[in-house]
Amino acid sequence: MIFRIAILVVLTNIFLLAGVSAQNNVPSTTLLPVATPVAIPTAYSSATGNYVRTYDVNMITADPNAVMASGNTSKQVTQTTAYMDGLGRPLQTVVKGGSPLGYDLVSPVIYDAYGREQYQYLPYIHTGSSDGAFKLDPFTAQKTFYQNTTLNPGVQGEQIFYSETQYEPSPLNRVQKTFSAGNSWASTGANHPVQLQYLTNNATDAVRIWSMPATGNIPVSTSTYPAGTLYKTVTTDEQGHPLVEFKDKNGQVILKKVSLSSTADGHAGWLCTYYVYDDLGNLRFVMAPKAVSLISSNWVISSAIADGLCFQYTYDGRNRMITKKVPDAGIVSMVYDTRDRLVFTQDANLLAAHQWITTFYDALNRPVMTALYPSTQTAAQLQATLNSATASSTTLTNTFPGLTDLVLGVRTTGQTLYQASQTITFQDGFTSETNAEFTAQINPSLQGNTEQVTVVNPLPGITGYQPLTYTYYDNYTYNGAKALQAADFSKLQADASNSAYATPVTTSSTMTNGLVTGTKVRVLGTDQWLTTTSYYDSKGRPVQTISDNLQGGLVVTSSLYDFAGKVLSSYTHLTNPRSGIAPDEQVLTILTYDDHHHVSKVTKQVNGATPVIVSQNTYDELGRLKKKVLGNNLEVLNNEYTIKGWLSSINKDYIIGTNTEANHFGEKLGYDAGFTIPQYNGNIAGVTWKGFNAPIARDYGYAYDA
Repeated sequence: MIFRIAILVVLTNIFLLAGVSAQNNVPSTTLLPVATPVAIPTAYSSATGNYVRTYDVNMITADPNAVMASGNTSKQVTQTTAYMDGLGRPLQTVVKGGSPLGYDLVSPVIYDAYGREQYQYLPYIHTGSSDGAFKLDPFTAQKTFYQNTTLNPGVQGEQIFYSETQYEPSPLNRVQKTFSAGNSWASTGANHPVQLQYLTNNATDAVRIWSMPATGNIPVSTSTYPAGTLYKTVTTDEQGHPLVEFKDKNGQVILKKVSLSSTADGHAGWLCTYYVYDDLGNLRFVMAPKAVSLISSNWVISSAIADGLCFQYTYDGRNRMITKKVPDAGIVSMVYDTRDRLVFTQDANLLAAHQWITTFYDALNRPVMTALYPSTQTAAQLQATLNSATASSTTLTNTFPGLTDLVLGVRTTGQTLYQASQTITFQDGFTSETNAEFTAQINPSLQGNTEQVTVVNPLPGITGYQPLTYTYYDNYTYNGAKALQAADFSKLQADASNSAYATPVTTSSTMTNGLVTGTKVRVLGTDQWLTTTSYYDSKGRPVQTISDNLQGGLVVTSSLYDFAGKVLSSYTHLTNPRSGIAPDEQVLTILTYDDHHHVSKVTKQVNGATPVIVSQNTYDELGRLKKKVLGNNLEVLNNEYTIKGWLSSINKDYIIGTNTEANHFGEKLGYDAGFTIPQYNGNIAGVTWKGFNAPIARDYGYAYDA
């Protein structure tokens, strides 16, 4: 990823970077450039008979005929048809009723005489059609759709509704240029493509040959690659910024260069990153651009530069990474068992404390416990011991102290004994059920749970470790497993428009093989453990998680799904015995979906009070968020998008004073238009915005380095 630093102008303030004055980039009323689209492809004379049809089922049914019934709505079944020509090539993909208005979503494809997709037309909504059938004249309908300013207000003035690929005239058919949709990018418009050049290195590139020495981890270089021995690919983005990549004959990236100036070759004026490999093809060393700049006079890497600016990796005889070092950090060491599982890791802080983080696995290679292991052994010593270990299963047993201080704010019905080693505190509001009998006992020698895990291939004779986490699978027989709170399932509610698709549960499934059923995590520096138990339905979806919290209470979260697996509702019950104000809180969340499975409304209910709508969403015909209403019209956000799908404005009408809603904020984002210095590669050229506290429009103009 390439990061370029932006500068901005706020009103009359001027900031300079790389000799560029941001005050020159100001709002502009210049319209989009003129562009002439290619001729609309000829309509098909008849529909193709070849297709593959898929059904994404949301309604609850086991009848295939019901799934394929023609009367199904998009909310019940999403029908997608891929129509193909006689050669099996896709011609159209049609999603039946795939738009919010219920019309078909169509993605047309067309080929040139060589079978290539020279023009890639944007998907569109076939207004007036919702049968999912093959469209005879999709390209005319596509143009009509994008020229509809009501359905696509953000693309007003655009004429190019397709991207274009130009290939080199050779049997290789390599891409030379790609032009995005939109007047500003089209070959017949402003002509801002992504360009590709396929070359070989030349003498002036001066790409260094780096090799790893027989001893040591710092590479050396004494020469450059001869001309014609590296593949050189130059990618120039829409803004004219080149990125050069050199690869050897094995396909390994040797050097990447990102331009800083107009320098054509060599290292000056570029951000250069070198990649160094060993004889087995393992990545051993990465030199960041700053490091390359510092060594460019003699090409000698000092220890200070290597440690502060480079990434370093080493491997063992089985090509397993055994050390890793990132700039200005210590070495991370790694040790493996005979199954190639990572067993020990140690960073610089652990090294200073003579400790390792160790992971124990079961017979299925699942991590079941992690621990802090005190040891002065080196990575090589630990590895040698593990290499000589025979395959075996071992049961590790650990007993933990009991709870020191117990704070009770809420009574757990049916519990007959409360124990702690030092104190038990009953807070105001603690109320037992009628005629309940229970004992509160201070037991100085109180012991907690005893944990036993069966592990495979641990370090032989390992002792003295401090467990940090446990992970449990398949069943709920582990100590401290939380009981299912089945009553909470009745609190879940689906919105009326989605209730027919809900799959409610009253209990959990016993089909939990292979699933994580629980975890325990130690609170560092204490003997307190936080246990989480997870319950699932018959489809392996988590329907309830019960977790300890630091305050001695529980967080119980239950979920309701629809047939397709979307969460319709969640209910969270939190207890905090240390709180005198809110010891028991319940939050019900209800998610409402539209016919195309977008979240259209979020509703919250706290402690059984009146439900409150948090947000309401409306989507445009292409499925993008069009309007968001926060709360009870607290704020309304109206979004528009460019021809490339980039966000172009939020509450644009508020900025120009024609809004009919009570807005508090609005902004317009300029990319290829709207400011005097446009940006074509996705960078924001500028932004115009207005707030409610000082309701006048303001502008930020951005400038970027090369």
